[in-house]
Amino acid sequence: MGLSDGVVAVAITLLALPLLEIEAPPADQSFLAMFEVNAVPIITFIVTFLLVAGLWRVHNRITNLMHGYDTGSFWINTLWLAGIVVLPWASSLAGERWQDGKWAGGPSALFYWLVIAFISAMATAMRFYVHSHRDLIETDSTETWDAQIALGARRRGVILSVGFAVIGVGWFWSIFLGIAIAVALFVVLICVRRSTGVVE
Repeated sequence: MGLSDGVVAVAITLLALPLLEIEAPPADQSFLAMFEVNAVPIITFIVTFLLVAGLWRVHNRITNLMHGYDTGSFWINTLWLAGIVVLPWASSLAGERWQDGKWAGGPSALFYWLVIAFISAMATAMRFYVHSHRDLIETDSTETWDAQIALGARRRGVILSVGFAVIGVGWFWSIFLGIAIAVALFVVLICVRRSTGVVE
C-alpha cells in the first residue's frame, strides 16, 4: 500500500513538470497575460491533478480497510498503478493538441479519458473483488466496509468508469461535447448518491 501511495506521488510530480517550462512574465506583461498564454498546461495540470486526487481517494478508502493482498487483488492493484503511471504522458499528449488550437480533441483526448476510465474501472474491480473475498478485510473494519463500499458505491464506480470513456468519445469530436457529457455524468452521480443514501 505504501508503494501505491509512492507511485501516485511520483505521478502527480510528473504532472507538474510542464509548469516548470513557464517563464516569469517580463516587466511589460501582466501575470494575467502570462496565464492566458499558458492556460492550456495550467488547466490540464489542475484538471488531471484533481482527477488523480479523486482516484487516489477511492483507492485509499478501499485498501485502508484491507489487511493484505492475495494474487487477484495484487494484479488488480498493479493494473491500477499502471494506469496512474501512464496518465502524465496521456495528459501531456492531450494538452499539446489543445495547445495547437484543436477544438476536437482527437485520438489524444480519447486516449487520455480512456486511461482515466481504465483507472476508475480497476478501482471498481477492486471493490467488487474484495467484497467477494471478505477475508481480505480487516476484522474490525467489516462494518465500515459495508457502510462505505456498499452496493451504491460500486454502482457509482461502474457509472464513473463508463462515463469517463463516454466523455473521451465526446471529446474526440468536440471539447464542448465532452464538457456537456461530463456535466451530465456529474448530475447522474448526484442522483445515484441521493437514491442510495450511501455513507461516504
